[in-house]
Amino acid sequence: MPNDSFTVKVDDPKSPLNKVFKGRGFEITEEVFQFQEPGLRQRLRVLLSIDMAKSKPARPVLPIRQKDQDFPMSWIRAEGQGRVYYSALGHNPHLFWNAALLEHFLAGLQYALGDLKADARPR
Repeated sequence: MPNDSFTVKVDDPKSPLNKVFKGRGFEITEEVFQFQEPGLRQRLRVLLSIDMAKSKPARPVLPIRQKDQDFPMSWIRAEGQGRVYYSALGHNPHLFWNAALLEHFLAGLQYALGDLKADARPR
């Protein structure tokens, strides 16, 4: 979905990684990856996702995403003794001028390094 406009929702407003968003979603223009596996939330702590009720992508949506209407864009999870942070955002250069997203990315890196504590249990 290259360069479609989307509304991103904050799925975990209490997470320190999402503190910058103050519980409010935001609009982006981005190339969004559609993950093909079902049940992502069963093993990941989703931080941000696309709000499909407020987004109308121009490109086709994969059948699994059409069925569950779930488009996680940023998440964390524990991995053994380590931590994983992932963001599917950042394909367009203008996103790196978005101060809130940069703060979110930094918090994600701090989480992965172990410098920022956050609940990574799936919910």
